[in-house]
Order: sequence, then structure tokens, then C-alpha cells
Amino acid sequence: MHNRARRTERFFSPDFIIMGRERIFRFKQFAVHHGESAMKVGTDAVSLGAWAPCTGRVLDVGCGCGIIGLMAAQRGAERVAMIDIDAPSVAEATENAANSPWGEKVTVQCLNFLDLENQNFDNILSNPPFFASGILAPDLRRAAARHEGDLTPEAFMRKASEVLSPNGNVSIIIPPDRLDTWSFAAQLAELYPDRICSLLTKVGTSPRRIMVTFTRRQSAPTMEELSINSSQYKTITEEFYL
Repeated sequence: MHNRARRTERFFSPDFIIMGRERIFRFKQFAVHHGESAMKVGTDAVSLGAWAPCTGRVLDVGCGCGIIGLMAAQRGAERVAMIDIDAPSVAEATENAANSPWGEKVTVQCLNFLDLENQNFDNILSNPPFFASGILAPDLRRAAARHEGDLTPEAFMRKASEVLSPNGNVSIIIPPDRLDTWSFAAQLAELYPDRICSLLTKVGTSPRRIMVTFTRRQSAPTMEELSINSSQYKTITEEFYL
């Protein structure tokens, strides 16, 4: 078999090892296979996993290959539950968790978030499907991962409020033009923005994504800005990137 390794730009992704059709995404303390997952590893997941609060009992909604949940485990979460509706993604996340240093505190389940019951979490993390309309991706699994379907912002936040501990946090990453929609949906579920971070490709550009942490507290949110080519971004990701 022909083996090939390719170095990629530091602030967009760490090392990839490509062996035939198999893709391995390597961090300092763990690696994930993501060749079978509906959504591949990218800057969005890495940024949220490094930025969001992740103490106590953590839930990764729409986990894909499991990278956000495993980053939370590395950062000190007591327990991590990962769920996804895509069976191949769940199988890959299960293998990745088992091969990580934190397999004993991570569980993975093929489950629709809206069907989750009788559980309680201190932090809910998600890179959610955020397209409400538009052309679907030709890959049906990728389309399901990117388009809301029945997991609308209102449904997501309502369920998040149901399973969130009294002092818990819900952290998501979304396009800037979806912030008002998600904030309104959160308000309907009695959740409110606590931190809002504009994620930039480089200083001086318009935000590429917005990361938001919601809580049950009503107060003026802390406004942040983070550029992925900055020393600040390097600092929050240095425990992960090779």
C-alpha cells in the first residue's frame, strides 16, 4: 500500500496521515479517524472544542467522529456523552474514543438529540446543522449533517434546556447571520447569551463563524474576538496541535 503524509497549515488543521482511503487527524494526545463520518474534521469543531467551557458532565450533540467530545475529555470533563444520528459516524466515534486515553469516561450512542431523556449535563457542546434552506449537499449523509431538518434552533434549545443542569452552559458554533435566530430560540427556552466570540480567518476581516455560550442567567454577554492566525488562538489550541 502506498503511504503518504501531508503537512497542512497550522492554524487550519493539524497533521493528516492519509493511508489509502483512510484519514487520520492527529493531535498531541489523541488521533481520530474521520474517513467514515458524515462531516469531516475542520476548524469549526477544533475552535469550539478549544474555546467552550467543558467541566463536569459534557454532552457532544452531533458528534461526528468525536473530536469535540474528546477535546472536552482532554480538557478535564468528568464524563463525556457523544450522540449522533449517523450510524457510521457513531461507529467511528466509538472506535476513536476507545483508542483515546479517556475511553473509560466517554460513551457514544446513535441517538437523535430530541429523543434524549432522563439525563442531565453541565455543558452541552455542538457544531449543529445550521442551514435552514438552500441546495442540499449531493451526499445525503453530509446534507443531513448540515441542514436542520427537525433539529431546528427552537427544538435544539428546548431540548438543551430540558437536559441542562441549573448552572450549566450550552455552547455552539454557527454562521454570523444565524446569531439572531439562535438567540431568539434560546430565549424561548429561557437560555441567554453569556459569551459571544467572533471567529475570524485573520485580523481585520469579517467574522467567519460565531461561537456562543448560553446560560440560564440574564446578563449582558461578554463580547470576544478570536482570529485563527493569532497568538491567542495558538494559546488555546497549543495543548492539541502538533
